Amino acid sequence: MFYLPLPVSPTMVTYIVDDQDPDITYLCPTVAKNAPNSYFHDTWSTIGNDTVCSDGWFNYTFRGQGVNIQSGLSGGGTKSYSVSLDGDALQPQTDEGGYDSGILADDEHTVMYTTGAMSYSPNFDYLTVLAGNTTNMRGRSIIVDDKDGLIKYSGAGWISASITNSVEAFPYGRGPYRDSVHWTKEAGESLSFEFLGSSVALYSVLPAQKDGGITIQYFIDDNFVTSAGVSNTDNAPVPMFKLFEADGLSDGTHVLTANITSVISSYSIGIDFATYNASFDNIDEMPTSGLSSTSPGSKGSTHKRNHVGAIVGGVVGGLAFIGIVMLALYVLRARRRQQQRSRTAATVIA
Repeated sequence: MFYLPLPVSPTMVTYIVDDQDPDITYLCPTVAKNAPNSYFHDTWSTIGNDTVCSDGWFNYTFRGQGVNIQSGLSGGGTKSYSVSLDGDALQPQTDEGGYDSGILADDEHTVMYTTGAMSYSPNFDYLTVLAGNTTNMRGRSIIVDDKDGLIKYSGAGWISASITNSVEAFPYGRGPYRDSVHWTKEAGESLSFEFLGSSVALYSVLPAQKDGGITIQYFIDDNFVTSAGVSNTDNAPVPMFKLFEADGLSDGTHVLTANITSVISSYSIGIDFATYNASFDNIDEMPTSGLSSTSPGSKGSTHKRNHVGAIVGGVVGGLAFIGIVMLALYVLRARRRQQQRSRTAATVIA
C-alpha cells in the first residue's frame, strides 16, 4: 500500500475508521470482503468491475484536522478516481488509490471518494482522522504507529525499517501502517505501551518465512494474560496480523507489555502499530508523556504509582533529615553540659 502521510508530531492524535464502520456512507453498490490477517479488522470493500461510482462511492463526515484514505488500485488497466472535500469540486487523483487532505482547519469536514471507469475493482481498507480540539475522542479507536514515542522498545535487537515499495510487496491495498515496522528476532526483547482506554490491540507484519516461529508473553498492568506462538505458513509477507487483543478493561490508564520469550530459526517479527479504545473526551485529556518506568521491557508501572512513590519517598527523606538535625543538636548540647561539669569539677578540686 502506498501511504500518503499526514505530517505528525508527538502531540498529534489519530483515530482509525474501518471500511465497515457505520459512520461511512456508501453511495453506490458495494461488496464487503473478508480477508483474515491481511486487512484492518479482516475486511475490505470494493465495487463490481462494471460499476461506475462517478457521483460518489462513499463519504465520511468528521471533526478534526485532516483525513487519510487507504484504498488500493493495484493492477493494470485504467486507473481513475477523484476526491471532494467539503462539497468542493471533485479533484482527480494520480496516486495508487490513496488520498491525503493535508492539515485542515479544526472543524467539521466531509470527504467523498469517487471512482470512474476502470478495468478492475478498488480496495478500500480504512481511513484515519487527525484529531483536533473539537474532536470527540471517547470510544474512538486510536492508532499509534510503531515509531510513536508511546511505544517503548527494550533490547538492542530492535531495527526500525521503512517499507517504501509496499505497493509491490503488499498488493491490493494492503500494507503496513505508515509504511514502517520495528523488527526483531531476538529472545529477551520486549516492548511496553501505556494508554488511557478500555481495550488494546497490537498488530504486526509477518515475514515471508515459513520455517521457524516466535513466542510472546503478554501482560496488562503487571498481570500475565497469555503466551502465544506466531508463525507464517504463506510464501508472502502478511500485514495487519493481530498479535494480541484485550477488551473489557476498566476505563483508565493501563500498560501493555509484550516479552519475546523464544525464537526458532531466527524468525523475525515486525511490530506495526497499536490501537486502543479511548476513554477520554478530548485530546487535552490524553497522556502524552509515555511510560514513566525506566525499564519498558519490564511489567510497567503507571504514573499514579510513581507519583505515590515519589511523595512517600519525599516524606520519608524529610523526616530522616529532621531526625539527623535533632540528633546533632542533642549531641552538641550533651557535650556542652559535660564540658561545664568538667570546669565546675576542676574549680572545686582546685
